[in-house]
Amino acid sequence: MAISLAHYINVIRPDALISQMVDEYTTHIFAILAKKRGLGYLGYCAGYFPGTSLLLGDAHGRPYNWRIADEAEVSERLERVSDVAFRQTYNLGVGYSLLKHLKGMLRYRVKLLWFALRGWREKDPWHLHYRQTPFIAERRWLRDYPGAAMFSTDWRQDLDTLRQQRPGAKIVYMPLSYFPEATIDYWVLDKRMIDYAAMIRKIAATLSRDNIVVVKEHLHMMGARDAGLLKALNAMEAVVSVPPLELSNAVVAEADTVLLGSGSPGIEGTIRGKPVVTFCDTSYWFKPSGATFLDLARLEEWPGQIDAAIDAYSPLTEEGQRAFVAGCLQASTRVVDVQSTWPILDADDLVPLLNLVAKTVA
Repeated sequence: MAISLAHYINVIRPDALISQMVDEYTTHIFAILAKKRGLGYLGYCAGYFPGTSLLLGDAHGRPYNWRIADEAEVSERLERVSDVAFRQTYNLGVGYSLLKHLKGMLRYRVKLLWFALRGWREKDPWHLHYRQTPFIAERRWLRDYPGAAMFSTDWRQDLDTLRQQRPGAKIVYMPLSYFPEATIDYWVLDKRMIDYAAMIRKIAATLSRDNIVVVKEHLHMMGARDAGLLKALNAMEAVVSVPPLELSNAVVAEADTVLLGSGSPGIEGTIRGKPVVTFCDTSYWFKPSGATFLDLARLEEWPGQIDAAIDAYSPLTEEGQRAFVAGCLQASTRVVDVQSTWPILDADDLVPLLNLVAKTVA
């Protein structure tokens, strides 16, 4: 695929490359090819803040900061996401069923066949179209259907029980990521995280020795995650596995800290006055949040670092919350249709943005 993309770039000879983040591998390759050719680069995807798209400046998800949102916009965005019931679904819906799982399995098999035939018909041995399909999040197996046995039946009660058994233990909320995705594969610079299931087990086992770890399955990973990981986490002694349909903000409220890579719970934790610790320092919210970076190579030191981060933390004031949201919005653009699955950038932002990117030398 990289060879195919490079061929078309050489033929078209653009001034800049703009990549919609539908697929992580394509986005990453576009960014690298742009840098090698001295071209401006911009990646964009759906944003956490309603009505916005997130802008990325390189292959590792660093923010493309380009604008300053006015006070009215900052206040409106902050008000929307401050509601405990707020959940960014990216217009993909909420809920899951066995029928939906079976349809997803069928769709996956059809895609494999269709794109193989398309590559053969178009004499495209490099498979410009979806050669990476076997390696992305898909509903592949019936065994991965997220049954109730994979999660706590009453996570609040289980958490209260652990609190009584471990008085003084810190509660670490570790939401599970959508995976495979660029936010793990490429934004986290330490590549050992690509072995996601093994690393999550290791992190949970390490932190649950003295702390209480609360995990929650990603809403849009239902049926796509290997059931083995969910079962293993649910079986750990001091780990509470929250069902995916529960609100993440409700879990944040119960935690002492939020631990993650680069996902939106970093914003949820910061706004709700919880210290955020992360193993990804390229995310757009990292610098504005003041989050603590954790080195994956020094996992045994994490418990002490997390304790220190909790002890030293002071929740943001209202003014601080607005400054945080304003910092996040620097790497955003407005969209014209918030109901669209894929973001359509507002022309008032898109035109000056294109001119700016075309002048950028990566």
